[in-house]
Amino acid sequence: MAATDAARRLLAKARQDEVVLAKLGDDPAVADETVGFHAQQAAEKALKAVLLARDGRMYRTHDLERLYRAAGQHASVLPCSVEDMAGLTPFAVEYRYGDLADDIEEPLDRSRIRRLVADLLAWAESDLREHPST
Repeated sequence: MAATDAARRLLAKARQDEVVLAKLGDDPAVADETVGFHAQQAAEKALKAVLLARDGRMYRTHDLERLYRAAGQHASVLPCSVEDMAGLTPFAVEYRYGDLADDIEEPLDRSRIRRLVADLLAWAESDLREHPST
């Protein structure tokens, strides 16, 4: 039961990042790096919550592609693609401390990122309800 409680706490923390996206995501004064960071954090926590509930392990990584693939071993359908997750991974550290403008040509699609995060969190909540512990 402890893993399930910890998973629910992680999901609650992911929801906090989602609130930041909702409140600041459309503000042009907020940098894409900041919006992307909170999206990455929400996705990371949601995936880790599912994995913790499913296999009892706490994955110590910011690599969303790795977390996505691990979650895919437990869940047949995830609400996003591995490419979506790989695209968010650099926001954890690289873009948080570096300059996003050096690596991409177009601004972050903030509405798409918010939808992706909302879908991922809804999926994680559903998964925790259906599979509360291993």
